[in-house]
Amino acid sequence: MSVGAVWDSTFEGLSDHPIDAFRRFLKTLRFDEITGIATSFYGINPSQCSLSRNSFQRGSCNVVLELSFNDGTAG
Repeated sequence: MSVGAVWDSTFEGLSDHPIDAFRRFLKTLRFDEITGIATSFYGINPSQCSLSRNSFQRGSCNVVLELSFNDGTAG
């Protein structure tokens, strides 16, 4: 299977309406799964990590989210 087979077409609208396209993209994110993956790497329970849905940075094809762990680590 090619990489493009799993891409979401949400990015197709970026040239015309970048803000609307980005909002649609954010709605597709599974924040609980992102937190679960991060805590599995850290070796802790998912309840010990939070992901701020209002704190992010974006580029044309990427998004950086902030994770906070109970021990004070953020990444």
